[in-house]
Amino acid sequence: MLTILTGVLTVFCCSLLTVPALVLGIVGLTKQDNDPEGSRRMTRFGWIAFSVGIGLTVLGFILLIAYGVATGDTSTSFDSGYDGY
Repeated sequence: MLTILTGVLTVFCCSLLTVPALVLGIVGLTKQDNDPEGSRRMTRFGWIAFSVGIGLTVLGFILLIAYGVATGDTSTSFDSGYDGY
């Protein structure tokens, strides 16, 4: 579940902060047959990394929105100030 979720989020949401969770999920899957305890540990670390990555992504969006509200800049890139004369 961790590998699928982080893979989808990394590809579609471009959240590069979830890549460590994807790597830990893949390592956990490869260790599943030989070392079940190690697999469980890697998966647990993967979920922690996933939570931190999503938390930082959400925090970044909140800070970006707060910056936009604080500056109050409502101009667009098409507003060049040219009056046509």
